[in-house]
Amino acid sequence: MPELAALAGLPFAAVALDVLALRPRMDFRSGVVGARPRISWQALSEWCCVESRQGQAGERLSQWQLRRLADQLQRAGRVERRSDERAGLLVFLCPLADTD
Repeated sequence: MPELAALAGLPFAAVALDVLALRPRMDFRSGVVGARPRISWQALSEWCCVESRQGQAGERLSQWQLRRLADQLQRAGRVERRSDERAGLLVFLCPLADTD
């Protein structure tokens, strides 16, 4: 399966970004994430956060970390950034995803 093979060898945080934040919000007709409904770096950080528990500190990824992880996903072929951040749009295309 090319979709899973593209995740092999990526850091866990990049896999979490893909599986927990991007893919559940993908439009299955077009393979696009972020066009409708819109997403933001802040939202991606919240969807990937590790909540604190007794004896374990919480962890939230910064925008800089998320950008680097998105770059890793792009190099692996999992996403293509289609953003126009000047206009305030954060959009990704998932080229390997099964669509309708």
